[in-house]
Amino acid sequence: MNHIFEALGYTLSEKAETPQNRHYKFLFISNPDGSIRWLWPAHAKQALFLKFYNESNFRSRCFAALIRLVFKLKLQGLVFKKKCLFVRAGENQTQHFNIHGQWALFTGTPGPNCKALVYERGHEGGRFLKIALGTNAKAALEKEQAMVQRLSHSNISSFDLPHLNFLSGKVFEVNDVSGQGKRSTRISLLHLNTLIELNELTGIKQSLNENNNWERLKTSLSILNKSNDIRLPKGMIRKLSSMMNELNETEALEVCLSHGDFTPWNMFVKKDSIGLYDWEMADLFKPLGFDLFHFIIQQGILVERKSWKDIYDDIQRVANNTTFAALSKFGNRQRDHYLKLYLIINTAHYLEVYAQQANWHEQVYWLLATWNEALSQFCSSYDTQRELVLIDSFDFLLNKPYAAVKF
Repeated sequence: MNHIFEALGYTLSEKAETPQNRHYKFLFISNPDGSIRWLWPAHAKQALFLKFYNESNFRSRCFAALIRLVFKLKLQGLVFKKKCLFVRAGENQTQHFNIHGQWALFTGTPGPNCKALVYERGHEGGRFLKIALGTNAKAALEKEQAMVQRLSHSNISSFDLPHLNFLSGKVFEVNDVSGQGKRSTRISLLHLNTLIELNELTGIKQSLNENNNWERLKTSLSILNKSNDIRLPKGMIRKLSSMMNELNETEALEVCLSHGDFTPWNMFVKKDSIGLYDWEMADLFKPLGFDLFHFIIQQGILVERKSWKDIYDDIQRVANNTTFAALSKFGNRQRDHYLKLYLIINTAHYLEVYAQQANWHEQVYWLLATWNEALSQFCSSYDTQRELVLIDSFDFLLNKPYAAVKF
């Protein structure tokens, strides 16, 4: 917590170390492990931390409504946990936000790309501050800034881009483009128009052996396969290797700019456009349909907790042949071929990310289990069902205590 506020220009302490220290009361909500997830000043008039919350299902909407009711009745001090600290402005430092104003802090999700977020509301609207915490976080934010600047020179009509300004150290300022929009869990015409426009602007044909990311992915997968990390599902890595080896690397594929994390929680759907945030994972050479598949699959796993069979049904319904061809600059209808590419690229990437994390949260296991089911569907053409059952069984038992009787 202290390092987040130090990056923002403030020093926190349990005791008054200097006469400039001011006693301050905060309220907060914890993560399951007891660490602070959301923090805000006790004098805050609104639940601004809900700016970080994904209200995408009935349960989450009920939670958000209850939180807003608590604030309306001014019962925050009775409902939420309290933390009292002494605060002072850091010496020879710029204060990047007004700690005495209306704001909320999200402390971030652990991992190499971890960043904390502050949302501050002022007289002229709101803004976010992104604070790079993880080892790769600052580089990711610089990449986002470059991508947004590049897109801002295009005559974009279907979505709104935030503006990123580097303030100092590891702090970036992002304006609020949510407007009066809401998060939507379903693909609409606005979503499709956004993806069509991105492809129209950047779509080209390119083979896998011309793509630098593909070679790097193959190398990282080979390293993962030799890793001694017992958490990594070796059967899944074997499936990925088999699928990659089966691909024709000289075949011309349709690639375009992908947002990379095109999910309901990274956008606000407005009347005529979408406010699209978090371009840190954007890539100019992702296969056609990457963002569309990502939206449906991530929503299905992390929010709706669906099986792969149900998620695949959603993909067939939303991305039918006509819709998929409309996304394409060249009228491409090979949806399942591009879905297979998505699964390979996305799963291999996140296995690499998770290998760098000391602790895995529960959602990692949800994602791996569903991705594994999906890979099995596309492995069935060249692995026997018996082999797949054995591979999946050992991956399932990987981190569980078990005993077996050998006959």
